[in-house]
Amino acid sequence: DNSATSIYGSAAVAQLRRYHVQWSPIKRGVIATCSLDRKVQAHSVNGLATKCGRPPKWLKPSSGVTCGFGGTVVSFGVSDKTVKINTVVEQQKLAQASHALELSAQVDTIDFCSQMIASSVIPGEKEIWSFMQIIFQANARSELLLHLGFHPEAIQKAAAEFTEKEGDVTDGVSNLSLKGSVMTSHAEKSIQSALVVGNFEAAVECCFKTGNLADALILASCGGADLWQKTQERYFASEGPKKPFLGIVNAVISDKLETLVERSKNWQETLAIISTYAKSEEFPDLCIKLGEKLDAAGDARNASLCYMCSLNLERTVKYWKKQLGMRGTGNLLALHDFCRKVSIFIRANPNVVLEPDVAALFDQYAQVLAEQGLLVTAAKYVKSSPQLKDRLYRSRESHHCLAAMGGRPPDFPFEMLNVSKAPAGIALQQRSTFQPTSLQSQPTVKNGTHHTTAQNNAMAQPLGPAKSNNELPPGWIALQDPSSGKTYYANQNSGQTTWDKPQESVAQPTSPARVTSGTTTTASTPSKLATKYGDGFVTSASHPGLAQQYGNVGTSNPYTEADRPGPAQVSQTNKAPVSGTFDPNSIPDVAVDYQPTKDALLELVQAIQGMQLSTGDKKQLTEGEKGVAIFIKRTARNEITTEVSSQVLSMVDSLRNNDFSTALAIQTALINSDWRDHKDWLKGIKNLIQLATKKLQGR
Repeated sequence: DNSATSIYGSAAVAQLRRYHVQWSPIKRGVIATCSLDRKVQAHSVNGLATKCGRPPKWLKPSSGVTCGFGGTVVSFGVSDKTVKINTVVEQQKLAQASHALELSAQVDTIDFCSQMIASSVIPGEKEIWSFMQIIFQANARSELLLHLGFHPEAIQKAAAEFTEKEGDVTDGVSNLSLKGSVMTSHAEKSIQSALVVGNFEAAVECCFKTGNLADALILASCGGADLWQKTQERYFASEGPKKPFLGIVNAVISDKLETLVERSKNWQETLAIISTYAKSEEFPDLCIKLGEKLDAAGDARNASLCYMCSLNLERTVKYWKKQLGMRGTGNLLALHDFCRKVSIFIRANPNVVLEPDVAALFDQYAQVLAEQGLLVTAAKYVKSSPQLKDRLYRSRESHHCLAAMGGRPPDFPFEMLNVSKAPAGIALQQRSTFQPTSLQSQPTVKNGTHHTTAQNNAMAQPLGPAKSNNELPPGWIALQDPSSGKTYYANQNSGQTTWDKPQESVAQPTSPARVTSGTTTTASTPSKLATKYGDGFVTSASHPGLAQQYGNVGTSNPYTEADRPGPAQVSQTNKAPVSGTFDPNSIPDVAVDYQPTKDALLELVQAIQGMQLSTGDKKQLTEGEKGVAIFIKRTARNEITTEVSSQVLSMVDSLRNNDFSTALAIQTALINSDWRDHKDWLKGIKNLIQLATKKLQGR
């Protein structure tokens, strides 16, 4: 009617019903409509000639509200002359917990751990925070002994009281024969003769045969290092099973603490022993070995405590992630507890690099904080999400967020595409050479109104085949449109429909579609369009001609040229796997531009191989060699870009110059930016850099 026409303009002129209307997100005042005859029309509201001579009233909302980034809600009312901007905090408890954690940065770490010990109610948390506190103590090993229940002063006092009570040892020198065996005169003469000629080994042998082990030890101490060692081993083998404490003595004297850990039956006592006797460089590896033994026995909680003593974040967080999963993935307070423990733990080793799965949890935590309006706090915890970093950088707290992220603006996370309208000559040429196949009947003009003879084609029902299916190509059937009575054809495999009878050699049409403008009511003969994918819609994605005509030249077409229905198929290339075997005698050649990186990595591996390495270091070196091998082989296959290779070279050069912080920063940047494409060698290189930092630092 006229009123509808005055309000909606040409969008109400056509007689067909519209089942979908959508505003253009780019052009102001433009809407697109879909009708049941498979037409998509564009209408310009700004160009309407209405009776009132002004835009429709429904274009001016009386009130409005919208949500923005950072928990921001923008609103205005009927009588408001200003726009209200509010921040809504949905998770009050999480916001309070995060604020308390931020205040901890102003408190000493040891005092903060004490507060957490006092407030912990979850089983196992108090023990975690107790070990966390010990890590930051100046005399950490002594504090660990006290926490495990071994108090040196109390033990000394108990030993003194035991001696006074028993009183059975009156002279420690006169009773050196441990078994109390009486030495015969013949034995004494043999020992004396051996000593006269300087044969201490024979004298020790006589003592062992007579059971005088203490005398054998005294004599062996005078017979040289080899005899002393052999006598000790023989003594421990003989008396060790009878006296368990001798196993500890043997491990300490013979430097066999690793064997002691393997045979451990009491993890707390073993941890105390290695805390007392292990060297600084071997203590972390022994703690890891003890943790692995507990892990294998199913004691993951106590294993994590041993990993904490070794300052190994990668192994420690395994149990913490298990705790997080048990409390529920959607439990935000559990996520906060996890990030709090990791944040405090890495204060003991600031150069540690978070694993990708841990970094993802930090990104999730930062996203939730940002949603509560805590933008600066979120910037401190975001690790690897380029989109979130960019949003924080461009937020209302931009300067503070930038400082929290290290002062370096994040890279723009999206690819910039210059999408512009095609030149007029190209568009005209596309129109003149375009000969599509029709999906609809020819329109007619009657009384200035646009009509079509076939309506509601999308609702056509297969009332029965109009012709024998044997006359059609395989897969095609003939159906009758219930509205017009005309016959049309459908492909049962692809879902394609057409008014024209398909031929045996006909190919799926790929010509572009033309969208009729709804800004005019004058009759015109529309082009015959055909959909390629049988979904009933004609778009610029399936018809490149429309992309040229309407300026979508820069957009990419995800579809291949294959004729098939359903979702787009993306071609995939299966690459051959790369072996991680490191063979110095069979290193593949690389291009000249990549040769410096290859030489630098091989020199670094060779330098570390010549150092004194523990068992854990050797495992780490093996992983590093595997990463170097994969990197060089992928470089030889032209799968490594020059930029990535240059960053690896810069990282190795930084290690040569003892600039360990720069090397770790480059390593972190590579993991954050290229992990998905290069994780097969990045993990090994990471182990190599960490081992090099450990061995080269301080030299």
